[in-house]
Amino acid sequence: MMAEMERPTLPLSKLPQTSRLFADFLDNFPKVSEFYTHPPEEDGIMAAAREAYGARGTKAERLNAVVDILRRQNREFGSDESVAHNLDRLRDGAVAIVTGQQTALFGGPAYTIYKAITAIYWAQWLSSRGIPAVAIFWMATEDHDFAEVNHVVWPALVEAPNEPSRADSLELRIAGVDSSNGGLPHLQIHVDDSAKGGAVGSIRLGTDIHQLVEAAASAINDPQSANIVAALRTAYRPGETMGRAFGKLIAVLFRGHALILLDPMDAGLHRLAAPILRAAAGNAETFTQELIARGKALQSAGYHSQVRVTPQSTLLFRIVDGKREPIRKRGEGFAAGNLVFTRDELLAVVDQYPEEFSPNALLRPVMEDALLPTAAYVGGPAEVAYFAQSEVIYRKLHVPMPVVLPRASFTLVDPRTAHILRKYKLNASSLFAGRQRVREKMEHESVPKGLARHFRIGERNLARLLKTLRSPLHKLDPTLLGALDTAQRKMLYQYSKLSANAGRAEGFRTGVLERDERRLTEILYPKRGLQERTLSALPFLAVGQGNLVDELLDIIRRKGLGEHHIVALR
Repeated sequence: MMAEMERPTLPLSKLPQTSRLFADFLDNFPKVSEFYTHPPEEDGIMAAAREAYGARGTKAERLNAVVDILRRQNREFGSDESVAHNLDRLRDGAVAIVTGQQTALFGGPAYTIYKAITAIYWAQWLSSRGIPAVAIFWMATEDHDFAEVNHVVWPALVEAPNEPSRADSLELRIAGVDSSNGGLPHLQIHVDDSAKGGAVGSIRLGTDIHQLVEAAASAINDPQSANIVAALRTAYRPGETMGRAFGKLIAVLFRGHALILLDPMDAGLHRLAAPILRAAAGNAETFTQELIARGKALQSAGYHSQVRVTPQSTLLFRIVDGKREPIRKRGEGFAAGNLVFTRDELLAVVDQYPEEFSPNALLRPVMEDALLPTAAYVGGPAEVAYFAQSEVIYRKLHVPMPVVLPRASFTLVDPRTAHILRKYKLNASSLFAGRQRVREKMEHESVPKGLARHFRIGERNLARLLKTLRSPLHKLDPTLLGALDTAQRKMLYQYSKLSANAGRAEGFRTGVLERDERRLTEILYPKRGLQERTLSALPFLAVGQGNLVDELLDIIRRKGLGEHHIVALR
């Protein structure tokens, strides 16, 4: 299904828009080690796994209760027997490799899939070295930012190189599909305003979900994609919640890979996590002071804080009138939405109704690891930055902090896009260098064959002519050779520029250049960013003969992590 392309890998730290913190985390860990517990390398993973295994005894009763909840949840999602087997292993002594993401429409951006694949890889890696481990996907159903999960960018990929792209026509066939997102089909659900502001995992799908499922199906209309289309139609139905639909889809995509799904909205999990929620409420000022100090330390080291913390901040949200409201300091007490309460009142409500409270992005990993024997967390650059702040909370609450591992990173190239790259003698990473350089290369390669031949002959003749002047000029005055070299560079540059202008004119005349550039940009570098951050991975399943999950796992096993892999689908 896949083949590595020219220049198949790039260091993660060298990718566009990489933060200084993430680059040093990957390439110069001693510079950031004060903000983490373990280095993101094999020795660090083994140390964190031994630490997590040793801490199991202190939470055995709680873990058994967690496993019981996860059995019920995964049955409801339709997970297979491999998941049931891993739940037995979790109960009996396995450590956890955890990752997670918001429950976005149709799985959201491709990196959601890559996170899960990376967690599976490390669970298998640890298990092969004598430390039983399972992969767990924490579905961030409690997040309240509906705008982050209500859409998916769904490219219409085409196998045959000469077949016209279907992306342009998709919105004409399916009413209501938005193609304003750089020209790519932008599938989006709409709900009543009354449903917004609460936990996104509890939002129920309306009747318009049928239309979006069929829009997605039409864009990947291929015999190879039948199972994906069936999964979408089964999972995304009117009346289903965003969280359950996401879980059902992921269960199908990772069938046979023993990926355990966890929905934190479960009231039972909140009761088990109540001590963490209570500690966050009771020590709000202390945590805030520690986090503000950590933010200053990061800034002094030349790094950024992923989450802004103010003296009024706390680590908790509370559901108020159906909305997820941040709890903030107000005078000697606290406020959430239109509710105001004293510290004692807040603690009493946490004790009585823990399901009304949820952690923010900095407390969430600590809550995860209080419930689970976590050896490692798999995340992207933003989550790596979260942990640099969360480390102070781990220490204060005496929860062992896992090793933080970067997720796998891919750019997938479908056959039609690969054909265009070959046509202009480009590779996928060329798009990272910027539009101007790519356009110049495309224009140069767009010159009609006959005219291109004249340009090549003319360039050789010009070089020969200038070469004949070298010896006479040297005899006349050796210092003139420098002027000759400068003149040659300028003339050849102008000659090349004229050739590019001819290619541009040909491209404008035929419209091919504009169409091809748009295709490359939309598929390989959409919104001037990595493909995995914008496009869904699911349409790429339709253009090959194999299993995407297995193929990407194999690439990780052979090539390792820490690199961005560029692979072609066949």
